Amino acid sequence: MSRTANAARNLWWSAANRIAMILLPFGMRTILISVLGVEYAGLSSLFSSVIGMLSLAELGFGDALVYSMYEPMANGDKRRVSALLNFYRKCYLAIGAVIFALGMAVSPFLTHLIHGSVPEDMNIYILFDIYLLNTVLSYVLFAYRRSLLVASQRVDIDSNIHTGIYVMQNLAQMLTLLLFKNFYAYLVLLPASTVLSNYLTKRYTDRFFGEYRCEGTLSKEELRQIKKNVKGLICHKIGNTFFSSVDNIVISGFLGLEILGKYSNYMCVIQALSNLIGIIGVSITPVIGNYVVKESKEANLAMLKKCSFMETALSTVMTACFLVSAQTFIRLWVGASYLLPDTAVALFAIYFYVFMINDPCYIYRQATGVWWEGRYMPLVSSAVNLALNLMLVSKIGIHGIILSTVISVLFVNFPWGTSVLFQAYFKDRAKMHGYLWQMAFSAFTAAAACVLAGFACQFIKLNVILSFFGKGIAAALISAGVIAALHIRSPVFWDTWRWGVKIVREVRGGVRNRR
Repeated sequence: MSRTANAARNLWWSAANRIAMILLPFGMRTILISVLGVEYAGLSSLFSSVIGMLSLAELGFGDALVYSMYEPMANGDKRRVSALLNFYRKCYLAIGAVIFALGMAVSPFLTHLIHGSVPEDMNIYILFDIYLLNTVLSYVLFAYRRSLLVASQRVDIDSNIHTGIYVMQNLAQMLTLLLFKNFYAYLVLLPASTVLSNYLTKRYTDRFFGEYRCEGTLSKEELRQIKKNVKGLICHKIGNTFFSSVDNIVISGFLGLEILGKYSNYMCVIQALSNLIGIIGVSITPVIGNYVVKESKEANLAMLKKCSFMETALSTVMTACFLVSAQTFIRLWVGASYLLPDTAVALFAIYFYVFMINDPCYIYRQATGVWWEGRYMPLVSSAVNLALNLMLVSKIGIHGIILSTVISVLFVNFPWGTSVLFQAYFKDRAKMHGYLWQMAFSAFTAAAACVLAGFACQFIKLNVILSFFGKGIAAALISAGVIAALHIRSPVFWDTWRWGVKIVREVRGGVRNRR
């Protein structure tokens, strides 16, 4: 199939997956807070962050091996793919064992990560063990087979399996909470779902990718290249995991589980918006991997600019909508007692935008394998984030946590990551300046759209429900209008428009064929 058809097919099923991942967590979190309380939501966020840091043991093997598979899959080299798969399986079995050992070593110190009280009926060690078991099983049970789906541009299959299991898991957890009001029973369904998801992935790949078996060995040169990529990815893995987990841990340790629960509510909204935009990223990542192998660097630069424009445009609309509607949504969802100040919402909006503009370059760094060249970036960014967290949390509370992350991403991750991609792959700093100008103008567009949307929505005075929808629609229309007005003469605007129309036609064609 053509790359556009693959992207369209992946887009269709990734959309179904992301919609499920947006709607169900809100329902789940609503029931969890209403049945058990916000402290339980805080515990869930804390343990997820701790387990995320333990997953550093993965060391980036997954990304390195999927990258190594793009070329042999594109060229039909069954021997190399089978050897990579065999190596991948052995790595993941070892990783699962290491994560289990690290979890056992960390568990005695859990009480030091929580400021204030813990729900009396909860044994935090048992809860942690369930989260740990879920993570270990996700590695040791056929996880390596998923690489075949990604490298062959069949992300849609992975999305189908994940979506089906995710829906069943969340519905079962909701029912369990409502019937038994028991957090342990709620958590036990996590590892059960992981086992089922990995098993179904194995069954599918055995049936449709049966020619690729775990057999054979890699040459010394192949192992050397993988080793180099993994060395670069180790730094990325450590930095990115630490970066994504440290905020929750600092909030828990300094401000307590209740504040962490409120913060997590807003982050749940941001994650939902990220998932919507992430539909595009998930759909085109394997396509970009194939594009890098088959096309010239000039063609890839044009593709990067189109992806970046599409991402920043969608991020602008989402940011404006979040800015004007977040407080109303939280009030409707969990109640006014869970609101954070409006100033925190403004920082959350900036947080969301600066995170999203990193995605296109990140996807291309993955596809081109330039991990080694940028190996220190995530470590420096994480160190800056942690230092700023510790400096600001005691002075300005939750605002300091959000601001620390914004500064780290905007002044470390984004410029450094862009420089690495253009120096290591495109090898043209002049073209990087043109790309940075495009991103700077997109940021100006986003700021103008948010200011205009915020000003206009002050005049919408309706009841809470109508106000939420009215402000959201107004912000979306205003921001889309600002984007069109400021970019109408830009070539990348029309290139992206034509590309998007082509993908939409492929999606519509797929829908008609299913009928």
